Amino acid sequence: ATVTSAGLQLGTGTAAAQLHLFSTDTTDQVIIENTDAGLDTAPDVVLYRNSASPADNDNLGNIEFRGRNDNSEDHAYAQILAKIEDATDATEDGVIEIITSSAGTQSARIKAVGEYVGINEANPTHSLHVSESTVSTALFVESTENAATSAADVVLYHHRDGDAGQDDDIISSVVFSSNNDAATPLAKSYASIVATILDATDTEEDGKIDLQVQSAGTLTSMAAITAANVTLGARPILPTHTPASATATGIAGEIAWDADYIYVCTATNTWKRAALSTW
Repeated sequence: ATVTSAGLQLGTGTAAAQLHLFSTDTTDQVIIENTDAGLDTAPDVVLYRNSASPADNDNLGNIEFRGRNDNSEDHAYAQILAKIEDATDATEDGVIEIITSSAGTQSARIKAVGEYVGINEANPTHSLHVSESTVSTALFVESTENAATSAADVVLYHHRDGDAGQDDDIISSVVFSSNNDAATPLAKSYASIVATILDATDTEEDGKIDLQVQSAGTLTSMAAITAANVTLGARPILPTHTPASATATGIAGEIAWDADYIYVCTATNTWKRAALSTW
């Protein structure tokens, strides 16, 4: 160890910080060990910015992962940065940013601001706010489960903080939004998939899926699916199909049509038809 005007140096080299550790192997360089058997946190590492005039947007501390590029230059490839979002007494908000280098430029990829978390989003306004600016997949869920059962599931679970569900509770919605063409474009919901509890009775539960689309400025149900029926909000349009014969392949309940007949499959591979005429 060497103490110089620059700081404390451990190992061979020229100190460039107040504490500079040098090593030429891959063993652990810093270990902080605590043998306390209690419930309190330990060992702790605290980065304390003891400012006399704390203010919003102050940086609090940074952990930088620095390396060399192929031109023998230092480069910060990743960082973990903490900031003050709101320094007001009793309403303090903090920020943590995970920064990575892409094409030579550092930018925050994950940012937690108060109660919100953003991915590629500088100002998250939702519990999880994902933004992307290229034509690509924003969310990809993959499973390597080697089984015929469902995997890579997305579950939307809405409950009343553990209390009993109630009839007509709207569980969750998947909403498809974009801007309209107003002089100042406004965000509009053009379609949605809404799930609802119809009957919350234990062992007799019934649910509903409602497919909605924007119609003249209003989200309108076009297909509501329950255990009892399917209610359509518009006339269905079926493509033409002519069964090859009365015994053509078919499943009971299929309906087909062409310019001359309506065909109904009344049993497996059994079709009946009715002629069409003008009036």
